[in-house]
Amino acid sequence: MEILLAVPAVLLLLLVAVSIAYLQKKEQHNQESCRVRQQYENQRLTVINRNQRLGDRLTDLECEVTCLKQSVISERKLKAALKTENEAMQNLISSLRHEINELKAANRCNRAQPAQNWPGPGMFWEFNPATSHTPKPRSVVSKIRLATNKPGQGSKTSEHPTSDHQDIDVELLILNHFFEAFVDVSLDKLEVAKHIVQPIVNAIFGHMQTPQKPSEPRVVGEGPLKSGSVEEQLKVLHPDEFDYMFPIEMPHGVSLDFSFCHQISDFPKESYGFGMIAVQTVLGDSQDRFLKSFVEGKFLQADQMKNWFKGKTQKGIDHFNANKHTILRSTAMSSVNPVHCDITAIKLSEIGAGVCLTIKYKDASFSVDLIPSVKVEARGDMYLIPKPCKKEIWAGDKQVKRNSLWRLSFSMYEMKLMNILTKSLPSSCHTDSLKIVKALRDLDVDNNPSSQLSSVLTSYHLKSMLLQILLSDLRRAPSCLKDKWSRACLADRIKELLEVAQSSARSKELHHVFLCNDLKTLSLNNSDLHSLLGVPDWAVPRNDLGHVNLFSENFIDPNSLDQISARIKDIQEQWLNVIYRHVSPLSMKIMS
Repeated sequence: MEILLAVPAVLLLLLVAVSIAYLQKKEQHNQESCRVRQQYENQRLTVINRNQRLGDRLTDLECEVTCLKQSVISERKLKAALKTENEAMQNLISSLRHEINELKAANRCNRAQPAQNWPGPGMFWEFNPATSHTPKPRSVVSKIRLATNKPGQGSKTSEHPTSDHQDIDVELLILNHFFEAFVDVSLDKLEVAKHIVQPIVNAIFGHMQTPQKPSEPRVVGEGPLKSGSVEEQLKVLHPDEFDYMFPIEMPHGVSLDFSFCHQISDFPKESYGFGMIAVQTVLGDSQDRFLKSFVEGKFLQADQMKNWFKGKTQKGIDHFNANKHTILRSTAMSSVNPVHCDITAIKLSEIGAGVCLTIKYKDASFSVDLIPSVKVEARGDMYLIPKPCKKEIWAGDKQVKRNSLWRLSFSMYEMKLMNILTKSLPSSCHTDSLKIVKALRDLDVDNNPSSQLSSVLTSYHLKSMLLQILLSDLRRAPSCLKDKWSRACLADRIKELLEVAQSSARSKELHHVFLCNDLKTLSLNNSDLHSLLGVPDWAVPRNDLGHVNLFSENFIDPNSLDQISARIKDIQEQWLNVIYRHVSPLSMKIMS
């Protein structure tokens, strides 16, 4: 009986268990269905997003294709315009040559008419009493005046001497007009710019020389060292950029020990041109504060020195602004009224090796680079500047901190070398060719707004290329140097400099003029150039180390050189047209 009563209970339990199992199974099935639906939804959204991205990419590609088509059309239009300009240039040259010949012929006919042999207006005579008592007319030296008159820009003129019996190279005539009227900076404009900039720089320099904290470096010397294109008389277009070096000494009780990468066998060739400054101090509180502020791992840190220099420069600017009228009144400013000088703003920014002042004066703007520099020896002009290396350096298996590396500056010796070569090549066109190529570089942004020429291909690079050409000519054929670089060969020298610039950018190879032994093997006036310049022997690598590449990754971004090479190639093809656009409309007048 009990068994019969227990059967329903067991059946009930079984039914409950089966129901629970069914419900669990159903729940699992529902969860699995939800998971599958969620997975399907995710995949569907992924496909939708992928299709959207593909659609966006397709739209972008269509835009790129449209842009490329427009670029091709623009390029064709540009080529057509350049062809038209080239034809106009040739027509201008032909018409000028024809006009010059007609005027010269008319001038000769007019002089053949007078019956008397005495000189008339604009004529010169030659008289030799040993052979004749009658004066003989010699070639009349006249001038050709060229003028460019652009609306709203006034007239830009230039004068060029010539003679009746001299064949005139019209292309050279136009090239000289472009140089004199547009490229070269007149001494008057340069003096005005100097009168504006120099008092400000001197005031900042003088303020930095006031007593400093015992734990800080100090600016030393009678004044800032002038360098750069203005000081080398290589500035083009506008006198708006100046460069100064501020010599720095360490506080009392701090001594420096210099080492250079090219002297240490573990350092790779890519590091040559850099050095390190080890610091040694005597015991003292001020020396300890100096070590904490400027030294890491016994080496003087470039960034800390730049930050200190930037702060001191800002204080110098504040001092000038607070005492501007007094400072300007005390300076001899013949071209600028010192009391009413319209200097509206002086802004400070950081650059690779120091700081840059942007001086606003009336409608003009001047860029002034101030570079802190540490002199290596009491005698000589070698300095280390806090310009960083662009990539990490490994000495063997040890990494060298970039902040411990300082760049060697040969700027003083570069100016000496240019002066020596200029004195040895009187009436040469080497500086004119460099200036014109620099101007073509700066004007390239007008033709191509995305051009990086002026920011990547620096004046230092172009000057190094010119020096390489001159030194190569001096080595191969010193007797032909003056003829090759005569003013009549200006166009050829411009082409050569552009060719060297293009090939150097294409090969990513530009040799440092001083970090090699070439100067020791070149003679000028019976002395080797290394001795004439007085470059210290320690500053030059050993003979077997080869050349240092200024276009290596340590000095420049190599990826930018591809665009530079393409832009220079374009300039090689169109530089005469660029000049034509700047000198036209052109008028000519022969003045006897």
